[in-house]
Amino acid sequence: MALTTTKTLLAFQASASNAAAATLTGSSFDLTAADGCIVIGKVTNGGTGPTLGCRFRVQISNDNSNWSDYSSETAPTTNSAATFMQAVYLGPEVMYARTVFDSNTGQTVTCQADGSKVVFT
Repeated sequence: MALTTTKTLLAFQASASNAAAATLTGSSFDLTAADGCIVIGKVTNGGTGPTLGCRFRVQISNDNSNWSDYSSETAPTTNSAATFMQAVYLGPEVMYARTVFDSNTGQTVTCQADGSKVVFT
């Protein structure tokens, strides 16, 4: 029996500015019927990089209201650097996921996170 594969783009965080010391929390996605998901974040520094790099977190939840960090990575502070963060794979046991960008100091950065989920039927 052949399985049908359905892949769906997930825009966890549209490209947006994150001011120094601010927090940018992306949309949460229901993955209860998904067989897997991958999330990739991107942080772009301005002409003057932040004093502390922006942290990209992937959070998971079993009820879409209580969140735990699943993955965390900090972007470099290099001037004008555009950094794709390490891809984060979420297995079928994950029920809900979202992204958070925070902890940059000194300068605003631009943040974005995209992903895709797969469903086999």
